[in-house]
Amino acid sequence: QDADVQNPEVYIILEEIFDEFRDAVAALYEEGLPLPEVGYELQDEYGEIIAEAELAWPANKCAALYDDQHDNFARVFMNNGWSVIQLDPDGGWVSQVRNRLREEEYATD
Repeated sequence: QDADVQNPEVYIILEEIFDEFRDAVAALYEEGLPLPEVGYELQDEYGEIIAEAELAWPANKCAALYDDQHDNFARVFMNNGWSVIQLDPDGGWVSQVRNRLREEEYATD
């Protein structure tokens, strides 16, 4: 069954996403994958913000960064055990996010 993108909570999150990424995130959600946190701030053990991601799936430790964020924060996320994906206008990031979230979904402990 398709996820309900008309759900007000879902709509609010989608509205926060930059236009060029919104449809792709909605499509991932309709596939049953979780919505990201928008404007995610990674904190250290002291609660200090050490990195920022445009889109992040904290439960999956997956961060999608646009160019400036990638240059500044990719290494910080990776050093903290996150997968980092660069947001690109041609949409190549979508399959990377999908694969990463699905990988987590089917991972066995």
